[in-house]
Amino acid sequence: MNGRRRLQVSWSHSSPNKTWKLVLKPAPQRPIGCRWVFALKRDEKGQVVWYKARLVAKGYSQHHGIDYEETYSPVAYLNSVRTMLAECGVDGMEIEQCDVDTAFLYGKLEEEIYMELPEGLRELLDLAEAEGEDDVVCVLLQSLYGLKQASRVWNETIDKHLKSMGFEPADADPCVYTRGEGEDECIVCLYVDDMLIASRQKAVIASVKAGIAEKYRIKDMGRARFILGIEIDYDMKRRTLGISQKAYIESITKKFGQENAKPCLTPLEPGVQLTKADEPQTEEDKAKMKSKPYRSLVGSLWNATCHFGCSRQTQPFSGEPR
Repeated sequence: MNGRRRLQVSWSHSSPNKTWKLVLKPAPQRPIGCRWVFALKRDEKGQVVWYKARLVAKGYSQHHGIDYEETYSPVAYLNSVRTMLAECGVDGMEIEQCDVDTAFLYGKLEEEIYMELPEGLRELLDLAEAEGEDDVVCVLLQSLYGLKQASRVWNETIDKHLKSMGFEPADADPCVYTRGEGEDECIVCLYVDDMLIASRQKAVIASVKAGIAEKYRIKDMGRARFILGIEIDYDMKRRTLGISQKAYIESITKKFGQENAKPCLTPLEPGVQLTKADEPQTEEDKAKMKSKPYRSLVGSLWNATCHFGCSRQTQPFSGEPR
């Protein structure tokens, strides 16, 4: 899919949702900017499954108290994902997955926000050149990626809908929802726009997906295989569940040019204590170190470490774990 086609697909998602409308710019208003962001969506094996084009507002130019207020939005704790997977493995529950396509576009905005025309939209809509580049702007009717409050607004929207379907959030984690008991029990674990849905009956899972699809465009991904960089290998008949970060680890080793490095138990010399004296002293050394993605590397390794406790659950367990 070429770049222009991806822009048209993204625009087609925004239009039915009535994300904005075109208006003449009010004199005192200062519209925020926007830009197109392109990304790759990968599966549990690290293979590209689709190309994404997303219009993102330049939320850094928003002003608190004027065009946004609260920004905090909860996501499921990693411990909650672990617990859900473990419980489903022990109880023999089906685990399926779906995500909401362009989820942030469904949130209703309370603030009045004006945005510059996206690149390429003027030509796509064949707007008259006589109107001038700054005369026509977008007034946002619904949320958009990049806005300060976008994640919070989406969470409030999906939370309200799940509750209308009979789900109740857990006291320990507001992004884990439960409904029913026994054979009709259903668990939904929400991480922004990704959902794990578990039940003993496939029909229950199907009905939940249908209820969500009534209001939102979703991608039904079938049996849960990959979430938060974790590959899920679940054998329901044997009641074994394994999880792996192989694809994520391979991606960061490739990113930092270490795919051919030899493994070792201790990647750093034991007992070394770094001090301020070890910092680059000359301007040449400082300039050289600026090109070293040290913080990015540490963050990537830290993310893998945080998931390590979950990955250790790869030992098979049965309905009667010891």
